[in-house]
Amino acid sequence: MGDSARMRAGHQDDCAHDDHNAPLVYVANGQGGMRKIATAVCLVATTLLLLVFGPFHSSPSPRGPRLHTSGGESISVMLAAEVVDHKGKGLISGNRTEVQADLAHAREETATTSNAWMIATGGWVTVRPRQSFDSSILSTKPKCTVLFGDENDGWVKLAHEPGYISTTLKDQRLLVQINVTFTKITSGICGDIRQSPILDPAACAQAADVLGLPNRPLVMPAGGSEPEGCYWHADGGGSLRLAVGPASRGRGASASQLPICWNQPPCISGATCLVQTAFGPQYTGLSNKFTLPNKIRYSGLNGYRVVVSQQPTLAELMKREFQDCFPGIALVGFDAQTVLKICSIIKAFRVGCESVFWTDADAGLLDDTPLDTYTKGNPGADVYWSVSDIGAKEKCSGWSTPMGCQSFGDFSSCLNAGAVLFRNTHWTENFLMRIIARSQYLTNPFCNTSSFNKAEFDQCNLPHAPDSGDQCAIACEVKADPSVMHHFECLSDRMSPVFQAVALSRDWMVWLRKDVFVANCILPDKWECIKALSDLGRMKTV
Repeated sequence: MGDSARMRAGHQDDCAHDDHNAPLVYVANGQGGMRKIATAVCLVATTLLLLVFGPFHSSPSPRGPRLHTSGGESISVMLAAEVVDHKGKGLISGNRTEVQADLAHAREETATTSNAWMIATGGWVTVRPRQSFDSSILSTKPKCTVLFGDENDGWVKLAHEPGYISTTLKDQRLLVQINVTFTKITSGICGDIRQSPILDPAACAQAADVLGLPNRPLVMPAGGSEPEGCYWHADGGGSLRLAVGPASRGRGASASQLPICWNQPPCISGATCLVQTAFGPQYTGLSNKFTLPNKIRYSGLNGYRVVVSQQPTLAELMKREFQDCFPGIALVGFDAQTVLKICSIIKAFRVGCESVFWTDADAGLLDDTPLDTYTKGNPGADVYWSVSDIGAKEKCSGWSTPMGCQSFGDFSSCLNAGAVLFRNTHWTENFLMRIIARSQYLTNPFCNTSSFNKAEFDQCNLPHAPDSGDQCAIACEVKADPSVMHHFECLSDRMSPVFQAVALSRDWMVWLRKDVFVANCILPDKWECIKALSDLGRMKTV
């Protein structure tokens, strides 16, 4: 039974008739009760309200004025009305739907924060671990991002996440301070009150902070029935949660799940994200000096966002960057390389990235080709793989077409997961979970791929990494269930620019194709390889 039906059943004596065209006024009190007032009383009440508050048509609020009871409790008077002019012509007209939509939010909670900052530049800004441009880069923020934090000496210390952002660069203003309003609603969706869902974990934490709620959001996995974005789960003492998976899009409040909205438009420039993950001095040093600036440059040219996860040690990386990757699950016994890659992708999914481009930290981008060059041939695929590995060179070089996956034996032989493009879909996240689970069993002979190619190349027995690695886990899962390949697109070396090619020593660079998009350094001396690409002008950083 709807609200109107309940109201009619409970208050038949209030009205002599039930004319659906009659003007209505609903009064919502602190307990959410509603009363339908007869037409004559409506006109009297409306006239009194107009005398006290003036005409409503000039108010920017979608809701009516707020009155206060003697106990200080707030009530809302919602009018299904459109005031045409100050003389009362066409004083009241309206429909029941608009009234009920407004009434649904009569008990919303609203709070405003002033320590919010909007990026003023046309591109992106960098997050630093210290208040210095000479320090390393922790991450980047796209131009539409709203940040939170306190300013000191020209730098904003970010709230709810590590790092600092400068408010200026030379004479250019990077950040401007703004006020942001958050609203917790009890029914409907954020669009009903002309606000947007919150998709950013830091913004969700800030909203909870100013609304007086615990401010550590639990990121929900894709595929659930949660409201879109940040919400308060009222059961069991209450908890702050964040749902950004495809299954949550467009979902609103339920009895115990209350969306938290804000008055900022969605940040759509982060729809495509490039992720960079590294730990330890060798890889973080290589990343900060060469490959991360290279990828930031590329992303800036194409309007992509960069999601960076870098820490001094593996333990710190898991604790500080990926603690929400698999909440409540101890990742003991899983392959570390596989966990880092999957958690990097899932982290990007959960901050709202619709497409995620993974490249190894020791890989460089040699071409400014936009990613849709590789996806437009099959826009419905969930994952776009590179199948140009040199381990089974004879098979991989003989791929028959630029795009298109062949048998699972060919895929497993030629897979090079140093560059992959993932779509943020329920299927993709489920498949990534399966890869994580598979990584516990990489010593099982079933995972061996040597029988699929003449070179007897085995993805699970790579040099310096036997029985390990994400390529082994991926190939083994595909071998166990070849039907997953219906969700794949394969990018071979018949393409131009070729999606990915391996790079070796400095002396070998003369043999590297001139039309390479991603060059992946696979030899132990990563610095020599990457520095050679930079010295030869193949990899740009500015």
